[in-house]
Formats: sequence, C-alpha cells, structure tokens
Amino acid sequence: MCWFWFKEVLSYPEVLKYDELLRIDDDCYLSDLKDTTDKSSDFWPSTSADVARTAGFTPAIVSGDEASGNAQMDPIAPLASVAEAGTDNKATTMGMRQAFAELNGSTFAPTWQTPYTNVLLYNVSYLSHSAELAQVYRKVVATGCVWVNRWGDAPLWGATSALLGWPALPLGGIGGYEHGSHGMVHVTSGLIDYAHRPTQRTVVF
Repeated sequence: MCWFWFKEVLSYPEVLKYDELLRIDDDCYLSDLKDTTDKSSDFWPSTSADVARTAGFTPAIVSGDEASGNAQMDPIAPLASVAEAGTDNKATTMGMRQAFAELNGSTFAPTWQTPYTNVLLYNVSYLSHSAELAQVYRKVVATGCVWVNRWGDAPLWGATSALLGWPALPLGGIGGYEHGSHGMVHVTSGLIDYAHRPTQRTVVF
C-alpha cells in the first residue's frame, strides 16, 4: 500500500480527472470539516503563494503564452498535511538517505520532516506532471527498497519534499481528526495523545 499511496494512486485515469485528491484512511475520523465548495481557499491556505516563494519552490505547472515568453508559474504546493514529525526509525528508512543523496549529487540530511499521510491532500495537477518527481520514482524503483526494506510512503514523501524543496503547508479546512489506530488527535497546532482517556468512541456502521 505504501507504493500505491506514493506512486500508483497518481496513475489512475479516474484520479487524473481531478486537480486535487484528499486521502482519508479508514481508521481516521474527521472533525470540524468546513464546507469545501469553494476550493480556492478551503484546503489550500490563502498564503500558499507566499509560502512557496519563501521556500524557493518553483512548480512545473505553467500558464500563459510560453511562445511569447509571458508564461506565469503557478505557486501551488504539491502536498498539504495537518502535521509533520520526524522521519520513521532507521529500520524503516534503511538505504533511503543513500538513495536520496545519490539523487542530490552527493549528500542528504540524516533526518528530515515527514508529513502525516493518513489524511493528506495531493495536488494531482502538479504531481502527475512533475519531471523531478518522475526522477525520484525511477530511483526508488531501481533500489527495490519499497519491497525489500518496506520503505513507507510517509518517509518517502518527507524525503522527496526535502530533496525538491517543497513547502510544508498545513492542511486547511479541517479542524482536526482522530487517528484511531495510533490513538492520536491530529490538529493544526500539533498532536495530542488520547489513547488513555476514559471515554470510548462508539462507531456505528
């Protein structure tokens, strides 16, 4: 499933019909979800252009007349997550730093921030056309480590974001969500452990 959420999901024609995709794992429960009919401001933060410029990120989506030299770069972030944390343990990411160092020319940070991917917004328009991301995919496939070392999609997205200089944008439009499997409440200000609270959640199917 990690390779699916890192690569294969962006290969489906049904997904490519849309500009964005919101992933919600089946062990997550959204809270305070706002009306998302106006997609210009609900999920992507209104300051995304400023954040992108600050991070030095240059998307590959071009609008305007390229032939006349008047093309404009749309500063849209590739991913948005409610929170980020340090990468997974070394057993999970064995070999990943070396692979990304080779992509980077020589060196790569020993640790990097990883987005929580259980509720994650994909910018399909950008990700499905990024030549830089395609290069990362080829390298990851060549290592075989998604299958041999069980590289996860979360550390892979974190390493990719660090390599390509993507800004870490907070996922807007969602006040927070409960991640049932990990016993956490994810909110924009951080993570709260609720595993030992006295009340039990009842889910009706």
